[in-house]
Amino acid sequence: MPAPQDQPLNAAEIGMLRRDGPIPLIGLLTAVTRWIEQRHLEQLALAGFPEIRRAHTPVVVHLPSGGIRLTDLAEAAGISKQAMAELVDDLEAHGYLERTPDPTDGRAKLLLMTDRARAAHAATLQIFADIEAELAAAVGVAALEQARNTLGDILHSAVLDAQQQGP
Repeated sequence: MPAPQDQPLNAAEIGMLRRDGPIPLIGLLTAVTRWIEQRHLEQLALAGFPEIRRAHTPVVVHLPSGGIRLTDLAEAAGISKQAMAELVDDLEAHGYLERTPDPTDGRAKLLLMTDRARAAHAATLQIFADIEAELAAAVGVAALEQARNTLGDILHSAVLDAQQQGP
């Protein structure tokens, strides 16, 4: 049985989706995101990478191909160094990351993806393509493209513009 954080939807989200009236956008986005994440993790496990969990996302999303120091990775992800260290230790123990000396500072270590991590990344790209194909089959290619375009418009016009303008 998956851990509670690995459930596709929690009780509050299910309740929000079952209420009368229009579903708030945040509820829709959260439910779809959780469903995609869960499908991704299920398929990743079937592809031979069962150790990858949702909690590893801050590492995976912010890890550049050339490596990074743990403190810089924690800062990029917006989490504490201690929390990042736990995630990195877990991924290192499962063969996804390795620590090597930083050529610019002998006291520091760089975190690098291993061949196993690169294989998991390649599997992830294929899994996301498969999930998109599954969604296109469910709602139609045109509807999925319209959703992508609309979300892109929201991201660019509302979110990014607001960030550039400041508080």
